[in-house]
Amino acid sequence: TTKAVTTTAAKDKVINAVGESLETKNFKVTVHELNKLESSNQFIQPAEGKEFWEIVIEIENKSDKDYTVSSMLMFSSYVDDYSVDESFSAHTLTDNSSMDGGLAKGKKLKGSLAYELPKDWKELEIHMDLTLLTLSTDGEIKILLKNE
Repeated sequence: TTKAVTTTAAKDKVINAVGESLETKNFKVTVHELNKLESSNQFIQPAEGKEFWEIVIEIENKSDKDYTVSSMLMFSSYVDDYSVDESFSAHTLTDNSSMDGGLAKGKKLKGSLAYELPKDWKELEIHMDLTLLTLSTDGEIKILLKNE
């Protein structure tokens, strides 16, 4: 029984599709969109064999404290198990702000993470460490999206 509970708890910390939300003690995290970004600017183009992608995420602060969200500190990303950093070039093509800013109690922050990924990528995995916001009461959420 204990093993099943542990598995369920771990499984519940994963968002597997656009439109899904996950709630922790202090936050509600929702993945709104996964978009391939097209550039009409000849100077902002992905490298050969790559594409620009963005994932739009919303974090709602359900607590009674104010927090600061940092894309550099809170998010680590992998494409097909290889570490991948955000792409500044890709970000210039989004209509969304970055995942950085103040998150007052009862408020929401919506933004995007933008990447330059191989055209044939299969899985984008994003680890969102909420312990950096809440001093380790909320843990980590994983976002696992397939390129279908």
